Amino acid sequence: MPNAWRYGQPTISAITDVDDFDRGGYCPDAALASESDPAAMFSEVADRGEWLVTRDAAPTVAIADGEPGSWLSVTTGASADDFVSAQKNGSIWTPAAGRRIIIDARIKIDDTDDTKWFIGLAVPDVTGTTLGPILDGVTDSVGFRILTGTDANIQYVTEASSTETTGDTGYDLVDDTAINLQAIILGTERVLFFVNGVNVFEATTNIPTAALTKTFEVSSTTASSNLKIDYLNVVGDRP
Repeated sequence: MPNAWRYGQPTISAITDVDDFDRGGYCPDAALASESDPAAMFSEVADRGEWLVTRDAAPTVAIADGEPGSWLSVTTGASADDFVSAQKNGSIWTPAAGRRIIIDARIKIDDTDDTKWFIGLAVPDVTGTTLGPILDGVTDSVGFRILTGTDANIQYVTEASSTETTGDTGYDLVDDTAINLQAIILGTERVLFFVNGVNVFEATTNIPTAALTKTFEVSSTTASSNLKIDYLNVVGDRP
């Protein structure tokens, strides 16, 4: 992880929200019809799992088999624009003056030029009907994405009140090949974006001040799309 604390030590203590995805469990709505049903890590019922899932066609959300280490495998339905969106319950990350927030993720895509995706922080949103809530256009977010589903060019994005600062990182995904993505939010003044440890952009506009939560989303272009996540970690100053 890039050393964000080189921009100043934490004011009080750091909050750490680590997801290494070493356990799975996905319950669609029907599986939680009664209070006796166990909650899962991922659920379509608000506040029943750690993560709230929004989707259209039936997805698969499970620990990947045969991967070194622990990877979460997220697979959409088999039709164009089928999507899976997951947001962690609890919007605890609010950019503010003097507060540093670091987003750190490692992902890979099975078919990079046939998959749309986002990973990072975003406001809670379950209203997406086409590509998914975030890819359809959320009001506030910071992270990385591919919107077109026809190429492998990774974009950075920081968005406030539906206005974006975004562009090409200069890095392309390769099928089934892991890549490291980091963003450092420095107060409400700057966001530094890193790919494989290289600083690819510094944004100074459209930095959100809304309460954000950890988010990932994947949407298909023509058939099933698969996103694998090794980890999605966020650490920051305590307000």
